[in-house]
Amino acid sequence: MAPVENIRSEAYPDDLSDPAIDDGSWTSAEIRPEFQEYLASPVDAPRVVPVHPVDVQMVGRNSVVLDFGRVLMGGMQLDIDLVRPVTLKIRYGEVRENSCHVKYHLNTSNTYADDWHLKAGHNRIETWGIRVFRYVELIGDLSSLDAVVGAIRAAGLSTPVNDPHASFDSSDPVLNAVWNLSRDTILGLNGNMYVDSWTRERAPYEADAWIQQSAHLALDDAPALGRYSLEYLIRNRTWPTEWPLYSILAVHDSWMQTGDLDQACRLYGELCSLLPNQYLDRQSCLVVKDPGESSRLDGDLVDWPPTERDGFVFGHVNTIVNALSSQAYRDMSELARALGHNGDAKAMADISAAMRVAIDRYLYDPELGAYVDGLDSGPHGKQIGHHSLHASAFSLAFADPSREHAISSGKYLRRRGMRCSVYTAVVYLQGLYKQGMGADADSLLGAETGTHTWKHMIDQGAGGTMEAWDPAIKPNTTYSHPWAASPLHLLAEGLIGIKPIEPGFRNFACIPQPGMIRDAAIVMPTCRGDIHATYSLHGAVHSDQGSTQTEGIRLSLTVPAGSGATVVLPRLIGQPQGRSVDVELDGSRRGARLLGENEVVAGVHCPVGCIIFEGLLPGNHVITAGLV
Repeated sequence: MAPVENIRSEAYPDDLSDPAIDDGSWTSAEIRPEFQEYLASPVDAPRVVPVHPVDVQMVGRNSVVLDFGRVLMGGMQLDIDLVRPVTLKIRYGEVRENSCHVKYHLNTSNTYADDWHLKAGHNRIETWGIRVFRYVELIGDLSSLDAVVGAIRAAGLSTPVNDPHASFDSSDPVLNAVWNLSRDTILGLNGNMYVDSWTRERAPYEADAWIQQSAHLALDDAPALGRYSLEYLIRNRTWPTEWPLYSILAVHDSWMQTGDLDQACRLYGELCSLLPNQYLDRQSCLVVKDPGESSRLDGDLVDWPPTERDGFVFGHVNTIVNALSSQAYRDMSELARALGHNGDAKAMADISAAMRVAIDRYLYDPELGAYVDGLDSGPHGKQIGHHSLHASAFSLAFADPSREHAISSGKYLRRRGMRCSVYTAVVYLQGLYKQGMGADADSLLGAETGTHTWKHMIDQGAGGTMEAWDPAIKPNTTYSHPWAASPLHLLAEGLIGIKPIEPGFRNFACIPQPGMIRDAAIVMPTCRGDIHATYSLHGAVHSDQGSTQTEGIRLSLTVPAGSGATVVLPRLIGQPQGRSVDVELDGSRRGARLLGENEVVAGVHCPVGCIIFEGLLPGNHVITAGLV
């Protein structure tokens, strides 16, 4: 670390380099007592990693901008010999201003600026504290800048990644760029806990942690950071009605990814207490409560900022709260059964099933073919005459609607676009993939135009995923929200379709939903080893009600040791009628079953006529179907 006399931050108005500075009002140093017990950290400690800029650009007679290509958390370091003293201004920013200088007065009111006073002779300096940035502007004497630029580098705080070989590539350059942006965000901002943003709040939230854990585990098979973050949140819940429910979903998802029940076992009672039992109407099994206020304890949130709620109308029965609650009861039931609490498991499964029936009965509007926002009063109240995107999106993702209702809701959503926030986009796209409408999800995920796209984040020069799609939507937005890196798991679990069927990937599914993405490949780390999956479509391709049909497909899949796999391929165009079709497995012709109506594999509602091949053993496999 640098001696304090070498650095002045704008946060400290005194000139600390002045040897006559009056330090009489400073707090005296105290000697702390020795620790009585030393415990291992529950997570890997972040380490300082030097990062060189990927681009250097002069923007004036005495100013140069360094672009590090991705978001970083940390500061700068310099090791240089000088023949004379140099004063250097350093300005950090997440984006550039007018495509030129660095925006160091951030939207969040942070000011990221330092003054460095370099002495003649040897200087070794490293800034303290945390700044989040992609760009750094150096302002100083032109004759000294060349030497400084050659010696300065970013000091990025990085949490170790155990599986740096995770990768994704496809025939769609936008999807590739979105995956890279998301990967860079997780690598740069994981920190020592999942937090909303290291730029502003630096605080954990349950929904954020649920999303960030999914993105992280699609990139790196290292569950400790997620477990630590969830353990804190389970014992320190935040205020929205919906948020504690995400802790249950996250613990369940972690179990499915890793096969480890330790956290669920230790915190079983606390997890059960997060269920909304106090608001449960026992007759209808709907959650009935006053919606409250978004900023108060147990206030319904729906989405944030409020302008992204698609006009949602709050009632005492909230479709979003009920859909999410139905999933929380279902996930908690599965955890209870795995832990041997069979009575609890049955009771919670019964509530979940009854709640889902009630959602379909009371909250679906058959005339429009979509879900309403809720009921004005209790379960026998009047339907609220408004149909936000959110009501149908959350129902598709969490409430397991009847197939008829799912198809009609998908049709309704197909003409709505992305009328929601970056947070709700995760639920929305996950629900589309879950209902076998991956072609719709793919087109939204890789959209090239419009503000509500990850491509728009890239176009703004973001080095990390953003809190909101655009500052016009949320003026204090930051470009450093790791939970917004959800495309990592949406592409892995949705587009490629890699999902555990049994905990710990003892058995998993590969259900590609390619839409118009003709080629894609992924390497996804799991607790049993890397899964390699690559598909290529051949001949004509089209979609029907969000599902893909193609003349031919070739899938390569590596099944790790100790795992088994089930593959579901899209329906073939011109496929002969019947219950089976010939495919080629590892060079030999084999019969494969065709799926019938309403078949579900790994939680995905697969369209009728899809080709299923079960019982793949560990090893490398190639399956071809159709005109290949």
